[in-house]
Amino acid sequence: MSLKDGRVLGGMVSARSGKGLTINTMTGEVTVLEEDIVKQQVSPQSMMPEGLLQALTEEQVRDLIGYLMHPTQVAQ
Repeated sequence: MSLKDGRVLGGMVSARSGKGLTINTMTGEVTVLEEDIVKQQVSPQSMMPEGLLQALTEEQVRDLIGYLMHPTQVAQ
């Protein structure tokens, strides 16, 4: 997402309202007003690092997928 002030943000949209949206970035949560957004686009690439699952056991992959599918996740 490109903003009027020149910033470019990447992350997952966690909330959307009539006035703006909240994005979970690698460094934290950012709330942006719709009027400040110049361009939005969906990335065709997954946010998961390439080859991540290859380093995990079958049980670890199962646990990771279960965690990610849960409606709430543990705060950092």
